[in-house]
Amino acid sequence: MKEKTQIEKIIDAIEFTEEIKKEDLTIIKENRKEEWNEALDDSPYNPYYGVDIKCAVTLMKGIERGLKTRDALYLSEHHFGIPAERTMDILYKYSTEGERFYKESTNLQRLAYYKERAVFLDTYTNPKKLVKKRDV
Repeated sequence: MKEKTQIEKIIDAIEFTEEIKKEDLTIIKENRKEEWNEALDDSPYNPYYGVDIKCAVTLMKGIERGLKTRDALYLSEHHFGIPAERTMDILYKYSTEGERFYKESTNLQRLAYYKERAVFLDTYTNPKKLVKKRDV
């Protein structure tokens, strides 16, 4: 399948933003609605061609229905291709569940880091696991 051109991506994003504007989203913070509308208008022209906003809206709706933070981050990175940090930023700024989502996300990332770090330290400090370099 041929990849979409930049113009096609922008057109798709504009169509999506128009659909979202028609919805009365209660998942957006009341004091951020004006900024949200500006972000919607700008989203087709950002580096993600609005996919970041589409991802955020999908996740906000999912979280409202019980989607777990871990699953939301997985969807963001693996289904939408949007970095977790970008998704966390959008949700923190605009979602009514943003603060909770951000806190849980950072905790999950911290836990993942410490697990990875523990494996790394064990691999490189445990004498039985050290790989000896061969002299060439």
